[in-house]
Amino acid sequence: MLHAYEHTEAFVRAVCAKIFEKAYTEKYSIIMESALDSADFAAFPPMAVSAGYQFEVHVVACKKEFTHLSTITRGLKSLQDKQLERFLNLSELEASLGNAQTVLNAFEEACAQKVGSEITLYERGFGELKNRKVVCRSLCDAIGQLAPQSVLDHKGTTVAVADNPVAIERAPDKTSRTCYAAYNSIVNAEVSLRRDRREMVWDCQLALLDAPRLSNQVPGFVYTDLVSYVIKHLHH
Repeated sequence: MLHAYEHTEAFVRAVCAKIFEKAYTEKYSIIMESALDSADFAAFPPMAVSAGYQFEVHVVACKKEFTHLSTITRGLKSLQDKQLERFLNLSELEASLGNAQTVLNAFEEACAQKVGSEITLYERGFGELKNRKVVCRSLCDAIGQLAPQSVLDHKGTTVAVADNPVAIERAPDKTSRTCYAAYNSIVNAEVSLRRDRREMVWDCQLALLDAPRLSNQVPGFVYTDLVSYVIKHLHH
């Protein structure tokens, strides 16, 4: 599977380069989604700024353990559906997250260079965060500046800027508050709520039941990681 990904990933990157080139030339709108697999992704925003693009950036942050478990459950489901899938161990996930600062800083900088651009940070996780919630949103109201905006929380209640402890902000005579800093605080936070730990244990146990049915397609580290999460959160 990994051998196949080596070739498809290179092919996709080459095709995307052609698509971007065509889009820049024809002034097409670009809608794209990406993980943080490569720091090379940070090269896109400055090129788009040079081409005159305005940005609408949506960043989704998840606690690291939630992300890792999600990659495992998604991988198991794909195998059950007889689809190609690969599993990430925790060190590979952390290597990917290590690209966050470079990539997010590049997109934030791009947003600050075009009036009307916006950047929004969300959190996704267990329980009521399953469908994600808006953490903060900012708008470029002048070149080089990002002004925090009010947001609606997951219950539909308006959260005023003054009441929101998290912000992405660039303004004269103010200390900048970055998207990466807010993102990083979410990613590295512990799964601490009792109901979230209970849900994690339950999801890990379900995955441990599914994995043996898929024979030798599941790497050994998946079992080790699932069991370690059960032990950690069951006896927290």
